[in-house]
Amino acid sequence: MMSTLADLKRRIVPGVRLRCIANTYRPILDGTIRKVFRTQGNAFTWFQESSDVAQKESWTYYPKARGLQWLDDNTFVLQLHEKHPERTVTLAFLEGVSA
Repeated sequence: MMSTLADLKRRIVPGVRLRCIANTYRPILDGTIRKVFRTQGNAFTWFQESSDVAQKESWTYYPKARGLQWLDDNTFVLQLHEKHPERTVTLAFLEGVSA
């Protein structure tokens, strides 16, 4: 069972696809699919798939360990900002992606 921030960082690699289940800060992103483009120690970047508008690389920063909650082995909730704990994004790894 995935349970730590380190587990998440090992699994988020370029090419991984994530579905945005819910975004409390930007609900317009709900249901979209993201493809991870680049990773670094404190964040990862992604592009939205199937968009008919020009894309720019978007950043998602990793929270502190307490700002991550695993719902199951493929679904997790990230706190987007420490000062605003109500701002979260729920993401799910898409099928076919190995841990």
